[in-house]
Amino acid sequence: MQVLGGSSAGDEAVDRLRDALERGALVVVPTDTVYGIAARADDETAVRTLYAAKGRPIAQQTAVVFASVDQLLEHFPELDRRSAWAVHALLPGPWTLVIENPDGRWPWLTGGVPGPIGVRVPAGSLRLPPIAATSANGAGRPTASVVAELDDDVADHVELALDRGELPAGNESTVLDITAWSRGDGDVRVLRDTAGRAGQALAALADGP
Repeated sequence: MQVLGGSSAGDEAVDRLRDALERGALVVVPTDTVYGIAARADDETAVRTLYAAKGRPIAQQTAVVFASVDQLLEHFPELDRRSAWAVHALLPGPWTLVIENPDGRWPWLTGGVPGPIGVRVPAGSLRLPPIAATSANGAGRPTASVVAELDDDVADHVELALDRGELPAGNESTVLDITAWSRGDGDVRVLRDTAGRAGQALAALADGP
């Protein structure tokens, strides 16, 4: 694994990450929470390599990380009004939102069958195509807030890592399932609450349409 940092951590580094992703390689990227291991979301073979590197069963879902809210909405033009409102209300930020996926995009990220999908736009996200990303640690092992903490078994499968120093959050994103809420037939479900963020998100969504 080659680490890009210091003077090489600018636009040129992002271009190299993009090139590696295009070739089906795995990369490690910083987010607003922890370092993540990533593959192109639309490359099923690369995603399966990511799952193998992580020791993650293919039945487990993985979120798609977008460079911007606009990029997310471009890939989900059919998103309903309430879901689109929630995306604008909470993203960019340390949240993963599980949304409806009526076109069945990227089933290799939704447990092997078409279904709802997790989406994320980290603050300060990199200019990359949509990526499947999960914390850069083996299953059941600690997450990494600095590149030096990366799991060796995971790093062995990675071509490039972008080092942006210690990440301030140091914990994973909070995961909210908004599918029933967006349909108007249920509440937001908190699937993972980290650092007590869920209450903040629920308060924001309480003002929704």
